[in-house]
Amino acid sequence: MTDPIPAGASLPPRAWQVLSNIVRPTFDAYMAVTAETVRSVLADDGSYYIYPDAITTTDLVFFWALFVRVYEAIRDVGKDELSRLMRADSNLSGDVRAIVRGDPDRGQEGSFWRIPDGQVPVDEAVGSGLGELLKTLRNGFAHSHWVYANLSALECWQALGWGTKGADVAFDLAGRPARNYTMYIADAKPPWDSAKFWALKDLRILVTPSHILRYHLHLMLNWMLHGTRKDIFGNDCA
Repeated sequence: MTDPIPAGASLPPRAWQVLSNIVRPTFDAYMAVTAETVRSVLADDGSYYIYPDAITTTDLVFFWALFVRVYEAIRDVGKDELSRLMRADSNLSGDVRAIVRGDPDRGQEGSFWRIPDGQVPVDEAVGSGLGELLKTLRNGFAHSHWVYANLSALECWQALGWGTKGADVAFDLAGRPARNYTMYIADAKPPWDSAKFWALKDLRILVTPSHILRYHLHLMLNWMLHGTRKDIFGNDCA
């Protein structure tokens, strides 16, 4: 049986060298250290899973930070190289689609917005708009334009110090309740001015549940680095 070929191995050698020599050992070390960690527990009635805050936060930050490192390594060899790789690979494009789609079966929206244009259709977000979506995911984390807490949208805006004046009507800022740690991740052209949030140029907002983001960042990294879809819960998804 031949070893799986990581999706990242198809990248230009300079990018793959960073992924294989730096990102992959870091990913593997973290997974080895946390191998016995409980990442989900059944609710009292046994009908659904609960994700403990401590490990969810740790996983989310770790996988997201590694995604940023991957993004930067690939961008160094070509601005659109990561978008090209993801569009060409059904597993990677499926992970991005899942992040944008959210968890509708549990009433948790996922969506991508460009203000003032409005909500971007999923097919467009993972197609022609993929570069902007990935940039939002990278910059939103790198510049701390997000928060992990079970907050309504307005409470999230308050926690981050984002202004609410001139909020896009279609986004319905006031009508978004706290919904099991749904996250709001934002990016815009500099300079960033939190007080004038809704007037920022090229404002983009990614809405996604935290457990979906954690889960698919992990699958994405594992596929790029190892060519396997084994997830953090030990299930073979390939």
